[in-house]
Amino acid sequence: MKKSLTHINNEIKNNIEDFVYNIVDKYTAKHDIDKNLIKIKFELCPTHPTSSCTVYDHDNYKKDGFDIYLNPFQFSIRTVYHELSHVKCKLHADICDVDNEDEMNDIALQEIKEIYPSVIPKYKKNTIINYSTEFNDSEPCFVRKDIKKDSNLRLFD
Repeated sequence: MKKSLTHINNEIKNNIEDFVYNIVDKYTAKHDIDKNLIKIKFELCPTHPTSSCTVYDHDNYKKDGFDIYLNPFQFSIRTVYHELSHVKCKLHADICDVDNEDEMNDIALQEIKEIYPSVIPKYKKNTIINYSTEFNDSEPCFVRKDIKKDSNLRLFD
């Protein structure tokens, strides 16, 4: 019996969400974080709708927790680790700066490197030029200086 398109799409959605929840479970165990503090929302970031983000009350985060918004149109494994790094750094402020996006990217890439040591990209430091709309789809993205406009390679969306 052939599955309906709706059924197939729901299976894909569930697989993606299960994959993310599995990363959250392993990450929180590894870094001694209460996983109940984290709510994953597969939605646009309310403050930056073209991106993913972590939202929390700066005064009550230990009680109210963290809402991690994963934009379904752009998130990746790196994004999941990046957003989880914000949680880790907020809870363990002595080890990293929660507001430093470059540091969150470095932490995320280090986590991925531990899983895939042979395939980690070698990004050059200081290659991000700006929040740009240079590509045909007019969606903002960060662009490396050494990447040609026509390449459609997006870095750190």
